[in-house]
Amino acid sequence: MHIGELRLVETVCLDGEKLEEICLRLGYRGGEEAICAAMEELAMLLQQAGKLLQAGETGALEDVARRVHGSAERIGMVALARVAGEVVALAAGYDPAALGAVAARMRRLGEQSLLAIWDRQDLMI
Repeated sequence: MHIGELRLVETVCLDGEKLEEICLRLGYRGGEEAICAAMEELAMLLQQAGKLLQAGETGALEDVARRVHGSAERIGMVALARVAGEVVALAAGYDPAALGAVAARMRRLGEQSLLAIWDRQDLMI
């Protein structure tokens, strides 16, 4: 018997123009600081979302997903913002299986999006 490994990889979608706009508006140093602050907030929110999902606190998860959506949209994480919006919609209803699946997707996509922006910043330096 052969056991395969299922690897869940999300397609990250970044709006590079949004990142450039932030740097142009705030200057290189200010833009870098704003993007790093948003990335730190997103990392904290994604971790919090996982804990809230496990605890079954859908109201609080909905609030966190709204914050993820806003932060992701501000720094050009297009796919993450879309999926966070889906978590918000699902948290308002009652479909725990769908909510769990999409919240897990939000965390995966969030982690991969953070890595993608981090790699992009390395290229900009």
